[in-house]
Amino acid sequence: MNQLAIATGNWRARIKHHKKWIIGGVILLVVLSLVTASKFKAVQADKVEVKVTEVTSTVVEKGTVTSNNTGVFSEVQGTVEAIHVEEGQTVQKGQVLADIDLGDIDSRIAQLEGQLRAIEGSEQSAGYQNGQNQIKQQQLAVEQAEVALDLAQTDYDRMEKLFSQGAVTLAELEKTKADVDIKQKALEQANFLLKSIQGQSQGSKINFQGQRESVLARLQQLQTEKTKARILAETKNVVFVKKIKVGDYVTPGTMLFSLGQQESQEIETYVGSSETAYLKIGDKVVVEFKLPGQDLSVTGKISKIAPIAEKVVTALGISEPKIKINVALETLPDNFNVIPGADVDVTFTTQRHSNVVAIPKEALFSDKGKDYVWLVDNGTAVLKQIQKGSDGDELTIIKTGLAKGDLVLLNPHQEDLQPGIRIK
Repeated sequence: MNQLAIATGNWRARIKHHKKWIIGGVILLVVLSLVTASKFKAVQADKVEVKVTEVTSTVVEKGTVTSNNTGVFSEVQGTVEAIHVEEGQTVQKGQVLADIDLGDIDSRIAQLEGQLRAIEGSEQSAGYQNGQNQIKQQQLAVEQAEVALDLAQTDYDRMEKLFSQGAVTLAELEKTKADVDIKQKALEQANFLLKSIQGQSQGSKINFQGQRESVLARLQQLQTEKTKARILAETKNVVFVKKIKVGDYVTPGTMLFSLGQQESQEIETYVGSSETAYLKIGDKVVVEFKLPGQDLSVTGKISKIAPIAEKVVTALGISEPKIKINVALETLPDNFNVIPGADVDVTFTTQRHSNVVAIPKEALFSDKGKDYVWLVDNGTAVLKQIQKGSDGDELTIIKTGLAKGDLVLLNPHQEDLQPGIRIK
């Protein structure tokens, strides 16, 4: 019995020992299979060739079309009767732009001319001796002064109402108030002369002279207004903006047209002070006009750079120091009118590096302060440390670590990437 038990135990021990070896062998076989499988596994990845090229950095800023344009303003009040030009039209010096209807100005001029003839006739026939006639003439002058004052007061009352509605400026209101004061003084003078004449038995030449000057002053004022009611171009120009339409009521100071020279138009924009350090007068830029259905890009060049920075509030409401830059437009397409005040995008090239080794920025990644790429070497992925230089808009300069013709992976964060894995 004892020998049998001993033999049985030895047999079980041998079986247990061989079982361990069998399990170990299976595990080793599985590991070797996984290693072999990973070695021959292939990953589909986008690749890019390292090139010697140009790397540029640009900045895009909003700009506004400006011009050495001049405004044409009304010097009279009335209703726009006719407009003789259109926007974009070239006008010559002295050409009629518009006509303003001043109401019954012709009848008022005729009335004053009649009064002037009556005064001159009375002066010649009376010979200054008929005091009663002088009194009547001066009474007429007082009545005329009263009418003039009433008209001036009416104009002022209307302007005061328009001013309260924000339709006219304070300067326009003050102008009509000054006219009331002038007419008030004229009435006071006429009354003073009337009283003086009434106290005298004989007329005097001063009476007729005063009447004549008073009528002449009003007559000249109306004739000047009539002349100014016809709006003329002072020089050869282009009509940029037409601010009025037929039937509009205008007052002194109302802007009617904006005129200027097409070739004198520029773009005014503001660039950050740090970017401006790379710019100089004469540099080429791209100006993009936003048009319905398409964008139009034209070239321009920097014509002026302000010597100091200004605080400019950005679209986000942030105040930043920026420098004003003027850009002169170059050749424009035929039949394309650039309107002052239009918004554009201006692209400046702030840095340009030629003949440098560069790759797309997205091919790089950083780890613990060092920069890397996945290099494709003999069809497998190799982790490669590089030293990068300046960043452009799309490319990054590579100082060391890569050469022209090398292949790198565009997406360094792609899953399953590891050293030695095959790349399709």
